[in-house]
Amino acid sequence: MDGTRITGTERKGNYLIMLVALSTERGKEIMGPFLTKKKLTMNNIINTMTLMLAFDEWCSRKKFKWELDNCESAVSYLLESIKKHLPLEVKVKEKGSKEAGCNGYHKIKFHAIWLFIVYMRKYGSSVNFDSSYGEEHHRWAVNRTGKRTQHRYNSFVHQTCTRDSENTLIRHVFKFIKDQCPKDCRHLYEQSRRDMDERFNGDVSASTEQLVLLGRYTLYCEPVWEEKANKQETKFSHLWANKKRIISGIGLHSDVYHGLSSYSDKPEIQYTDFYTVEGYTSLTVQSDGGNVIYRASESYHGKKRYDWALIEDPVTGSTYIGQ
Repeated sequence: MDGTRITGTERKGNYLIMLVALSTERGKEIMGPFLTKKKLTMNNIINTMTLMLAFDEWCSRKKFKWELDNCESAVSYLLESIKKHLPLEVKVKEKGSKEAGCNGYHKIKFHAIWLFIVYMRKYGSSVNFDSSYGEEHHRWAVNRTGKRTQHRYNSFVHQTCTRDSENTLIRHVFKFIKDQCPKDCRHLYEQSRRDMDERFNGDVSASTEQLVLLGRYTLYCEPVWEEKANKQETKFSHLWANKKRIISGIGLHSDVYHGLSSYSDKPEIQYTDFYTVEGYTSLTVQSDGGNVIYRASESYHGKKRYDWALIEDPVTGSTYIGQ
């Protein structure tokens, strides 16, 4: 997913999801080995992430002046915890290398956390100078309307303003005729969590009629015995149902090949005949509350896209988070 296309609120939501995942037993099992290599502890990271979200919420709400006069020690503890438990190594970018460098926490935005206190003492809660409202308006009035233009330099501004005025007119007229229009269940953000739990069911095993599969491909698997290596290897080739994907030369993830070859090489399997596997890159789960789309593709709008999902292992019966 392109991180530049999400808003600050969405980033905070993703951060909260990450915090919840780390608080689970499965999340600790996955991240534990990586943190051990970095000599970091899970509890300290969870506490630091919790402090960061709490600080963000505290800045945006109303507060008394005595809170600002006595918060310096708490904010100082937050900054020290971030540097200690969420470290960033300073890395100089090498010439000719595509890998970006890193200044660690020697950056203005990190030190500006302390300045929040100074400016909140002068101007009040940070919600008073929150720029997200203007950014959100810019997304609707400029970005989305600009995509509906011809992208010509000499007429881009005129076409963007025209599209914006058309959208404003449509939204205004829709207020008077929305009762005569069918109900739109695509946007789940306007519903409460309880309504979504009652109306939406994302269980993909509930009924095959609720599933829509797209992006079909056929994978041809040919087990071959390698004399030099003295073991069986599997040669793979695939064919897309969509001719555009064939022309583009889009491949499959290496984990697909590894999973099939590992399974066929098991002693109790030992599959030596030629076989084919049919797969898909998109799964849509339909329900009354709306549709949920899971994508697993090497090229979705020009970039890799592998969505997270809650997966149930049919063999062990355990449930875990995976891509």
